[in-house]
Amino acid sequence: MAQTTKKRIMEGFLQLLEQRPLDKISVVDVADHCGINRNTFYYYYCDIYALIRELMELVAQRMIAEGLSDRNWGIDPPLLFPFAAAVGKALSVKPPAGQRLSQRVRQQRQRQ
Repeated sequence: MAQTTKKRIMEGFLQLLEQRPLDKISVVDVADHCGINRNTFYYYYCDIYALIRELMELVAQRMIAEGLSDRNWGIDPPLLFPFAAAVGKALSVKPPAGQRLSQRVRQQRQRQ
C-alpha cells in the first residue's frame, strides 16, 4: 500500500509539472490531483523538494542499474525523460522580481 501511494504521489506530481511551473505547484495541488489527504503527502515527504529529491535519486539509480552511459541516452527508461523534461521546464522559470533565491539555487545558477 505504501509503495502504491508513493508511486501515485510521484506520478501525480510529474503530471502537474508538465502542466505548470514548479513554483505554481503546492502540496495541496499534488494531494488533490492524487486523490489523497494532504497529511498523507506529509507522511511520506516533508515538502515538494523532498519529493523531487527522491525522484532524482530514483532516476539516478535506474540509470546506474541499467548501465546507461553517455553513448546510449536513446534508451527511454519509463521515468527518466518525462522527469528530465519537466525539471528542465521548471528550472527555466524565472522567479518573480524581488523574490530571494536560496544560496543553493544561486550557486547552481552561477555554475551554469
